[in-house]
Amino acid sequence: MKKLVLLVFVLFFFSPNLYPQWMRTNGPEGISIRTLTTLKSTIFAGTEVNGTYSSTDDGLTWTPVNSGIENLRVSSLAYKSGNLFAGTFGKGVYHSTDHGNTWTAPLNGNDLAVTSMVINGQYVFAGAITNGVYRSSDDGATWDNVLPGQTTSIQSMCVNGGNIFAASSNYTFKSTNNGDNWSIVHDLDGAALFTMYSAGNMIIAGGRNKVYRTMNGGDNWETISVSFPGSLVNIYDIAESGGMLFAATSSFGVYSSSDNGSTWAPTNQGMGPTQDVRALTVTSSSTLLAGLHYIGIYRSEDNGASWDKSNSGFTAGSTMASMLASGSYVYAGTRGDGIYRSGDNGDNWVKLMGDNDTVNYSHVNVMCEKDEVIFASMRINFYATIYKSTDEGLTWIRSGNGLPPGLPFVFSLAKSGGNLIAGTYLGVYYSPDDGLNWYSTNLNFSVIEAVAAGANNVAYATVPEVGLYRSIDNGVTWTPSLLSPGVDFVTLEAIDNYAYAGAFFNGTRYTNDYGNSWFYGSGFPFEASVFAMNAFGNGLVVVGTDVEQSWTYISQDHGINYTPFGEGLSPTASVEAFAVNDTYIFGGSDHNGVWRRLRPDVVGISGQQNSLPERFLLSQNYPNPFNPSTRIAYELPGNSRVSLTVYDVLGRSVINLVNKEQTAGRYSVVWDGRNSNGNLVNSGVYFYRLDAGSFTETKRMVLVK
Repeated sequence: MKKLVLLVFVLFFFSPNLYPQWMRTNGPEGISIRTLTTLKSTIFAGTEVNGTYSSTDDGLTWTPVNSGIENLRVSSLAYKSGNLFAGTFGKGVYHSTDHGNTWTAPLNGNDLAVTSMVINGQYVFAGAITNGVYRSSDDGATWDNVLPGQTTSIQSMCVNGGNIFAASSNYTFKSTNNGDNWSIVHDLDGAALFTMYSAGNMIIAGGRNKVYRTMNGGDNWETISVSFPGSLVNIYDIAESGGMLFAATSSFGVYSSSDNGSTWAPTNQGMGPTQDVRALTVTSSSTLLAGLHYIGIYRSEDNGASWDKSNSGFTAGSTMASMLASGSYVYAGTRGDGIYRSGDNGDNWVKLMGDNDTVNYSHVNVMCEKDEVIFASMRINFYATIYKSTDEGLTWIRSGNGLPPGLPFVFSLAKSGGNLIAGTYLGVYYSPDDGLNWYSTNLNFSVIEAVAAGANNVAYATVPEVGLYRSIDNGVTWTPSLLSPGVDFVTLEAIDNYAYAGAFFNGTRYTNDYGNSWFYGSGFPFEASVFAMNAFGNGLVVVGTDVEQSWTYISQDHGINYTPFGEGLSPTASVEAFAVNDTYIFGGSDHNGVWRRLRPDVVGISGQQNSLPERFLLSQNYPNPFNPSTRIAYELPGNSRVSLTVYDVLGRSVINLVNKEQTAGRYSVVWDGRNSNGNLVNSGVYFYRLDAGSFTETKRMVLVK
């Protein structure tokens, strides 16, 4: 019998290792923007790990246009004669002839880390992190190195009066003949230029705490210092709107100038005062758009006077620094956008707003709960302190009395007995009165990146390049527990008599006797970096690693052995923080929002499910893109007539995978890329639609060959 489809189609109750798997929750909102460009009435956005998006309604809503580059960093965009070019990090320059719906890889130069692109006549130029500038005369199909031997990064380019300027981290080069020859612009020696804006004979270049300006096409340059609240502020992009210049800064949002760059002032109302803005563009209707690292898009319809967030349509691509499950809520601490809360296991997220910028726009490095009070380390303007909430995050009060003024980081918090313990940039502090006052300890000679607390008054702390320390009096005094010179332990977890430590490039350690002896965990490469952990009883420990094949691993034997636990995660979803409630493990990822997965002790690694689904759910296929096959999972809360059909981009049915009555449960089916006649289909974009009772949902997938 001809097998038209590899159909693995079983109720989740009896399906080993198919379920559970990670699924992306619906937030928190946010995405990391690398570049923006406007082409007539369409705006294109290049993202950190999610390819490209476009907007045709002035930036109000966004649609993915990234078939072939879904998981790539797009750092620059350019347009020439019907071709849209996307400069990627490590994959060269892709081009599209259909407004970004599909993308084609270059024939050579497909390992380039492209930082910037410009068009000059028939040529496309790309600046790369190594080996200088590349040129294409065939619309991006092939590339030649026209500025070789430059080992420093080309960070920005522009065209002015037919001349091409390319700036590295130390020198700026100029070509008057389309890249055949180059000369050094000595007025800019030593200047690191992150962007260059060209208009008429003027070029404004953004550097570190400075702008550089020429009014005669680059013959002479002047240096203008910009007064920022902090040092080492990079200017990543410059745009012009309504007779004013706008600058995207790395630490203080958007600045504006009304005198061609001679003086600058902040213009951040609505976006917070300390955002990392990477890109600017002006739409055809003169709306100003700002692309933020971690946060997404902000729009201004009044030339920068005020800003509103505009992330509708983006995949949840926010970056988490911390996670916490407390009571009936899950909390997600973001990088630069405060705290979000979900009361329905991630189906919906709400931003928790306070009465100050610290609560609303901080980097939330860590959260912990003590006696139903939530404590959070919040960092803004380069300084950190501790806030607490007694009403599930609705209001926050500062709770850092006794911590050193100007403290740059509070890395970790833990509850030990009646004390709170804080791992900070300046050592360990403890509070015996729920954060009202903090006191220093004898562990005050080092950065402390992680603390954790187990049973019987025992707590643990990491000391970079030294090892692990232990306290037997709830964090008041400390002694060495494991001396490991050269090892950088960065994460800790403790439960009962067990403790677990994860290190950069050195795997994990565990103790089963309160830190008297430590042993290596096994199951992933010894040199793996482990930077997130959560231990939640029954011998279960989940860790986040830099091993891209899985990202997450789990141990069922108290950290002795680990097995891959990354099924369902995006290929770019490095997990930075975990939280666990009674039902789910939540993984806060880097540039991919929050994911969730049923706890193994609830469903069992072997797939034993204790409860039926509460709602209809169609999961994103995995892997995606795929070759040769992909898995589609869905959930039914009740008996339903089910149809699961694959369509091509023209809406034609390719194959019907399921067409029958089914009982409530969890199902999984594998499509092997064949149509209803048993023939392999072409690579490209396909859609799959689930119809179950009154429920209908369609998702997009990509077959690559």
